[in-house]
Amino acid sequence: MRFSARTVSCQSVHAWVRRYGSCGLGALADRSCRLQKCPHQIAAEVEPLVSELGRAHPRGGAWRANLVSAVLAWCVNPAESYI
Repeated sequence: MRFSARTVSCQSVHAWVRRYGSCGLGALADRSCRLQKCPHQIAAEVEPLVSELGRAHPRGGAWRANLVSAVLAWCVNPAESYI
């Protein structure tokens, strides 16, 4: 089987062969490109508080929302935030 350099890179083909060799045909199924974790995402407990702050003070500006979300995130889970 020949692969054209314009359609599939050699690096991709080698990755597919490696995955097939280690896990079989199931490893070649489509996989999600979505990140499993987003380190700078606001905690679920903090998000409604920041949204409510924005509705209560519409002229507060983005800098205030960022500051408050950072403080609230640290208060909710200080061990994981901003280390």
